[in-house]
Amino acid sequence: METQKIASTNMGHRQRGTLRLAIVLFSLLILAYAIALIGWRGGYGLVVAVCLIAAVSWVADGYKQPGPIGRARQIRTKRLTLRRAVLGDVPAMHAILSDAETLRYWDSPPHQSIEQTETWIAHLLDADDDNSDEFIVLRDGEVIGWLGAKHYPWITYMFARHVWDQGYATEALSAFTGYMFERGLNLQCAVTDAANARSLALLHRLGFEEYQRGPLTHEALGVEIESVSLVLYPPGGGPVANQPAL
Repeated sequence: METQKIASTNMGHRQRGTLRLAIVLFSLLILAYAIALIGWRGGYGLVVAVCLIAAVSWVADGYKQPGPIGRARQIRTKRLTLRRAVLGDVPAMHAILSDAETLRYWDSPPHQSIEQTETWIAHLLDADDDNSDEFIVLRDGEVIGWLGAKHYPWITYMFARHVWDQGYATEALSAFTGYMFERGLNLQCAVTDAANARSLALLHRLGFEEYQRGPLTHEALGVEIESVSLVLYPPGGGPVANQPAL
């Protein structure tokens, strides 16, 4: 995953900082020896002070950690492109959102009209950038799904039925979760129906771990289901049992 790159980058910064510290300490020893020989005559004291300030700044820069990245306009994987929604996505997303089998475990019924999908896309376009991050998923220019965080740190996803079981969801979500950790999230969560074996298997492949099960009313069907809540931590985050309660 992309988060492995982040861990390697952070380690590289620490190693670079340690090397710089060693070089500075060695240089200061030589400088101290030179001062002991020539004394503090003239402007040598000022020169030493400037050298010390420069050395401290150089070492600090070596330890500097890369900060979170901003919102991406698109994410590319080997086979897919994740990009922001546009109004032109309405017909393709309507085909997905109106399919009863695709929305079998969804929390709302299938769309009955194109106007419903237009409203749905409009919500994506007007979403709060500070609390959400969503993408349309394309394969060779064809819209095949949607994924994202509607409300941090909860992620969700939906893919057209004709692309199921081909690894596209795993590929897209692996890229997305890596991107979200790069943005600075310290965890990501998902909830699914316990009967949705395909979704559970997907989340487990991505490294999500179950932390809670419980009854939940299915809003579209008006029946009670068993929900499963899962959480994903960045590499090095530790097992769920060692993490604070959500």
